[in-house]
Amino acid sequence: MFKVRCNFNDQQETAQDSVITLYLKDQMVNIEVSLYNEPSRMQIASSVHYLELFGEDPTLIPFKERITHLDNLMARFFIISDNNNYHMKVENDANPI
Repeated sequence: MFKVRCNFNDQQETAQDSVITLYLKDQMVNIEVSLYNEPSRMQIASSVHYLELFGEDPTLIPFKERITHLDNLMARFFIISDNNNYHMKVENDANPI
């Protein structure tokens, strides 16, 4: 379980319990987020090329460093919505959750 920041339709930001799945497939890092306490049981998914996320082939980075990098990203991770269009983003200047 992981706390994810959510800001739905410009309302107050909340931290919601979620289940997050990250996996690497065909040079893409895939992320799936399930907000299971949300009444809709919303799920959202996205992909990013591993070079954009890690800057190099992640299999060349020691496992512990990969986990630390992902943990730092997820601490600044948001799900936002505008008119029921949901987006995932990472705010570099956000305070870690």
